[in-house]
Amino acid sequence: MENSGIVKSEKDVFVMRISQVRKININLPAEDKGSSVFYNCLFGGTKGEADGNLIIRDVLIGDAYTSILNCLEICRKNRYDDKVLTLILSVFTTFMNMTFVDFTFVKNSSLVSDCLKILDEKFDGDKSELFERVYKVKEMEIHLSDSLNVEAIDYLNRMFMFFEFIPNDYMKREFCIDFEFDEYVNFMSMLLSNNKELIKIVGKENISHLSVFPGVAERSKPMLKIVTNYRDL
Repeated sequence: MENSGIVKSEKDVFVMRISQVRKININLPAEDKGSSVFYNCLFGGTKGEADGNLIIRDVLIGDAYTSILNCLEICRKNRYDDKVLTLILSVFTTFMNMTFVDFTFVKNSSLVSDCLKILDEKFDGDKSELFERVYKVKEMEIHLSDSLNVEAIDYLNRMFMFFEFIPNDYMKREFCIDFEFDEYVNFMSMLLSNNKELIKIVGKENISHLSVFPGVAERSKPMLKIVTNYRDL
């Protein structure tokens, strides 16, 4: 494609964004027996409280997988309902590149009902809204080289240096920038509105790879780590 900065345009931008999720928070109903067993099975992470709810932060996804599989076995042996945990396991498989997960055990909530509605094939309401009560995206890591070529990344790096997001000094050069979600969206909107050269390099049909996020990210407003080096190019 002439003048296109995209190198992997066959990959749907929403699929790519899901693959860039690195950390989420999952809410579980404290009154659910399976969730209670899961809390006791979890290892790793840091236990604490938030808004009166028990929370375990920064659990490695491998530890979370092991814990939930052990918990499901306990639930089946004791004939506890495991529907909530089965749903949580499906969330894990949605975010295949996730690294860490927080678990919040919410008291006196509608989460059990919400989970059952999600699992009910006959439910005709908005399941995306229900899912957003179950989990929230907290961190995403976006490697520009997943979708842009060197020319496009060089142009963006010059802009990041001009606006002092990365040092304009080779000896102090950094290739990772941490953005608040709204900060990134507003910056990219400004950049695309005022730099026709960038649009020409990337291609109008590919601008979404820089600026578009799925609804769950827009509502969760995760932290964004933008990696601007040339990995995999």
